[in-house]
Formats: sequence, C-alpha cells, structure tokens
Amino acid sequence: MGEVQQVQPSGKEHHGHEVPVTIDNRTVDIQAREYSVAQLKTVLGVDPSRELEQVVDGKLVPLDDNAKIHIRGGESFVSHVRGGGSSHGG
Repeated sequence: MGEVQQVQPSGKEHHGHEVPVTIDNRTVDIQAREYSVAQLKTVLGVDPSRELEQVVDGKLVPLDDNAKIHIRGGESFVSHVRGGGSSHGG
C-alpha cells in the first residue's frame, strides 16, 4: 500500500495564504480561511479560557467559541477574562 504523506504548510497551497490580523494590539500572520472561534484562539495564541471579541466598526462584538469566522486579513480582535455573567443560557 502507498505511504500516507503528511501535508506540511509550505506557503504554496492554493488556499490559506497568510494574512495579518491584530490580537491585543499585536499583529499575527495566520492562514486566510474559516476557523471555529476555539481554533482561532489557538492560532492567535489566546488562552482558551479567555473570551474573544472582534472589533467591528469600532465596537467589540463577542464571539462564541462554537461560532465560525472567516479570516480574510485585517481583522482585529481583543481577548479578556470572561465576565461574571450568568452561566446559564436563557
């Protein structure tokens, strides 16, 4: 049987070219593609226990860990300790 080859990020792939995004006032280059918010935290180096918000038109928009977000480049995010809101959904 043939060998299974691991696909390594080479920068030569057709999709997923690297684009700059801002997290907590620092710029990080990540692949342009769709991420779950939990995956995005990992690639941005954000602690999974922190809340991630996207800056949209100067306003902070909270991102649910299970939500999907498509990164195109130029997005701006802020992470912070989760607030003391209710732990039960309504």
